[in-house]
Amino acid sequence: MTESLHPTQERLAKGDAIDWEDTEVAGAKVARVRTQTVLDHYFFQEKLTRRQYDAGQRFYALWRAAGRGTNTSCSYDPKVQNKSRQISDTQAEAHTHYVSIMKDLGPTISAIVISVCCINEAPKDTAVSRGEEARAGKAVLRLALDALADAFGMPLD
Repeated sequence: MTESLHPTQERLAKGDAIDWEDTEVAGAKVARVRTQTVLDHYFFQEKLTRRQYDAGQRFYALWRAAGRGTNTSCSYDPKVQNKSRQISDTQAEAHTHYVSIMKDLGPTISAIVISVCCINEAPKDTAVSRGEEARAGKAVLRLALDALADAFGMPLD
């Protein structure tokens, strides 16, 4: 007997981009939601350009590589507490690049980019927290992502 896992009516009402994928079980399909983040959602609604979306994704990857995100799981390895933290060469390079990008963007733009790209906060919430109107959120996000793409040296569309 083959089964298909279907999204709920509530999930479908959100307007998420859903792909149906085959599984290893013959005839069975599962739904995969492609809009996991705020950036995904706006990109698939065509409210962001490919350049803006790629810049946001690239910044998120850099943020994680630099060790800026929190770990969601703990390690059971024994550790000796000390004041200095050892990091890998890759993480050190990512951190250096991250700091460079942050300096290029400045405090206002970098705060917006971190809120939306890394913390997954809605642009309207970011705008309101900065004292702007909620409807300005998307426009501010697009401008911030353009500045981020410029800082990465990405070519124009």
